[in-house]
Amino acid sequence: MGHDINLRQLRAFAKTCEIGNVTKAAKLLHITQPALSRQIQQLEAQLEIRLFDRTDRRIRLTSEGQELLARSRDLLAGSESLIARAETLRRGHSGVLRVGTSSMTLESFIAPVLVRYCRLQPEIEVRLVEDGGLSLLDRVERGELHVAVTVPLNPRLANRPLFPMRTLAVSASSHAMARRKTVRLEDLVKESLLLLRKGFVHRQVFDATCEAAHLRPRVQFESTIPQTLIALARIDFGIAVLPSVQPVNNVRLRVQPITYHGYSMGSWMAVNWDTRRFLPNYAEAFIEELAAQARRDFPGRGYEFAPPVPRTAGAVLSS
Repeated sequence: MGHDINLRQLRAFAKTCEIGNVTKAAKLLHITQPALSRQIQQLEAQLEIRLFDRTDRRIRLTSEGQELLARSRDLLAGSESLIARAETLRRGHSGVLRVGTSSMTLESFIAPVLVRYCRLQPEIEVRLVEDGGLSLLDRVERGELHVAVTVPLNPRLANRPLFPMRTLAVSASSHAMARRKTVRLEDLVKESLLLLRKGFVHRQVFDATCEAAHLRPRVQFESTIPQTLIALARIDFGIAVLPSVQPVNNVRLRVQPITYHGYSMGSWMAVNWDTRRFLPNYAEAFIEELAAQARRDFPGRGYEFAPPVPRTAGAVLSS
């Protein structure tokens, strides 16, 4: 068996697995499709195993390929960490910080942190990426982001909890249910609900919780825009279900934490990073600023009269 495997071959292999298409992966790697195919074939020859099944137009990892993919990613992460450390040493005190978060969290929590951080670290360029929680965590694992501020759903990443995030019912102040301080999930699902679409982790977990509890929610309307759900709740078209990171400021609306089995539905917002990769000191400083902001104030602090949000793994989550 040959032993002259190089990082270029491993990178080609990992990118092809990530994209699932040789032509698209080659384009992202800025090489031709035949060149990428040759690199993978050379890797297979040197390892003396087949990495992909090529029985149809789609490529699928063999069991041996699945085993080596995780190890390849570890090697690539180590290589990228070394390069990043060298780059930080070369730059001195300057650098680029890549942060991922959702639009709701950016508006309600990250914005004041950015103001303070940019004033304290003027030489650092902050690049923001807005996306859903699961996608952001994948980007951290791939090395595209230094940190992601979202619910810690990836056990392979390190995280630092920041603040509890409740799942809220938002209704018109004239709604019969608005008289309560909190609302039970069992009662809520009987109403017409305004929900974020299934692409949101918040929605996925809400549906999973209802299914586990053998509850069938009445879905009146779905949207990707939280403000649309709030506007419809204001005219009593239904009750919006939103995470507490979404600001709701309207006297014509009533906002109530949703409870289930004696707890507030929700999870803990956290900052997530990959310990396999080099984390520059300016990224560590950003994490400290996030933690400091969470101690001062966070979205949803006003709902602490409700039961606590569970912190254990497997608890009801939202993001």
